[in-house]
Amino acid sequence: MAYLFNVSFKNFLKTVFAAAVLFSHAAWAYTQEETNDASDLWSSAFAWLQTGGNLAALEQWPLAAASYSESLKQFAAVVEKYPEYEPDILAYRMEKLKEMIEKGEMERFQVEDFGEAFKTMREAQHLIEEVISKRPDEFSVAMKSQSDRI
Repeated sequence: MAYLFNVSFKNFLKTVFAAAVLFSHAAWAYTQEETNDASDLWSSAFAWLQTGGNLAALEQWPLAAASYSESLKQFAAVVEKYPEYEPDILAYRMEKLKEMIEKGEMERFQVEDFGEAFKTMREAQHLIEEVISKRPDEFSVAMKSQSDRI
């Protein structure tokens, strides 16, 4: 019985931390103004990369892979808009992200308890919806990408 409590409590903590990681990124994204500056686009992509790393450390592979995918998409936007902006570093980051996404996808399907991972994603979605419902005007746009990804 104590073992089951420890497992449930650990899963609860993982869920709470995963939601906190997503919420902190959403709050950061909400405070950023729309800009066309390469360094700002880079910063946003790097923040998604860090979010993915934090989620991977928690073995939240579906969320980590989604964060890595968003990071890759944003780094690709930097390359498209600003081809002269750090091309070697961007090429390196994008190649590593592709590897990380692949690893995340493989880990996601090797998890013995897929049901638990799915439950975590549903709980994160519920928390996102709850936050949006409290202040829909401010949070609906900021949380849309996380909600869509889940």
